[in-house]
Amino acid sequence: MNENEFEYEGKAFIAVDSDAGCYGCYFEQKDCCGLQDDRIIPNCFGSRRQDKTEVMFTEKGADK
Repeated sequence: MNENEFEYEGKAFIAVDSDAGCYGCYFEQKDCCGLQDDRIIPNCFGSRRQDKTEVMFTEKGADK
């Protein structure tokens, strides 16, 4: 799985650098930890990512 670009439920997502925690992330109101544990979506925690960067996920092409 690419940790920076992926698809979920037919939508394309990208990882963007974030120091705001979950605020503004597409998955903020979803069970994202369960989705990460099941490898459905990549991890957002820097300590668990290959690039060691804290990120949040936004829909590709969506306005910030």
